[in-house]
Amino acid sequence: EGLHKKIKHAFQKAYVTNEGLLMNDYQGVYVLALAFELLNEEQVKSSVKRLVELIEQNGNRLDTGFLSVPYIMDVLCRYGYEDTAFALLFQTQCPSWLYEVNNGATTIWESWDSIKPDGKVGSFSFNHYAFGCVGDWLARYIGGISPIAPGYRTFRVSPHFPDQLDFVQTTFESINGHIHVEWKINADEEVLLSVTVPPNTEA
Repeated sequence: EGLHKKIKHAFQKAYVTNEGLLMNDYQGVYVLALAFELLNEEQVKSSVKRLVELIEQNGNRLDTGFLSVPYIMDVLCRYGYEDTAFALLFQTQCPSWLYEVNNGATTIWESWDSIKPDGKVGSFSFNHYAFGCVGDWLARYIGGISPIAPGYRTFRVSPHFPDQLDFVQTTFESINGHIHVEWKINADEEVLLSVTVPPNTEA
């Protein structure tokens, strides 16, 4: 705690402007500062607002690299911008995850535009998992499975429901067996939830 406080102070002194924004005005910079709690309360408000502005100005598309992508969805949801996170998730224009899918990807690419919109193929890896870290967020946030105790011996089931989906299945292979969560929204807009809890575990 003492070390984090010193780092936080040094970070703010070196990289935060008088307006409470970051000197380098990029999505990823704001994501990391927010994820690692390097800002004070007022700076958090202005930085979250600026992060969302940058995403919207980019057409609800990502402008991030390997270091910040693992945190962007959680940061947005933590500070009340779930709709922005879902807009990123379901975006089909480059750069986005579904842009890759719509261009034939069956694995995650090293670069968002390994195949450019004009069809030109770049010299990147087409099986490079780094941007695939969104899968962790999908399992925890939309699927709703997150650990409370080590080894998922106790776990939480708390799914979230994007308007774009009406059915989700999520399975995690725990040390004690399959944890399975399935939810669907029926014609009456009721959520039907099914959970499999392995032996010797608690949900």
